[in-house]
Amino acid sequence: HKGEWTRLFGKLPSNPVEIINEIKKKALEYKMTILLKGNPTIVADPHGKASILPWGNSGMASAGSGDVLSGIIASLLAQGCSSSDAAVLGAFIHGTAGDFASNRLGEYCIIAGDIIDSIHQAMHVLTGQ
Repeated sequence: HKGEWTRLFGKLPSNPVEIINEIKKKALEYKMTILLKGNPTIVADPHGKASILPWGNSGMASAGSGDVLSGIIASLLAQGCSSSDAAVLGAFIHGTAGDFASNRLGEYCIIAGDIIDSIHQAMHVLTGQ
């Protein structure tokens, strides 16, 4: 999220296009995939491509939510996904699970465990099963 970004790289610009360009620049500079959590989430890969990801809701801004996202991405990497594919797919699974949790409990009541409990629903959306 932007607070973590600021600690690592300094303040982000306020213009959305400039934010995307700055994330792409750092991904190229450090030859890594960067996922900036937020609304929207932005993923930039080490080849200069950026994706704007609309999934999720403000109720997901709770303690442990980022850990759930990291775990999903790590599991996708372990299954052979590239870092950029794992980041985009992980953000989809995470955000969709968060949306299911929000629909069930309300945005103000979501905790990280509720996102975990909804991953199976996100996987059904993803696989069409």
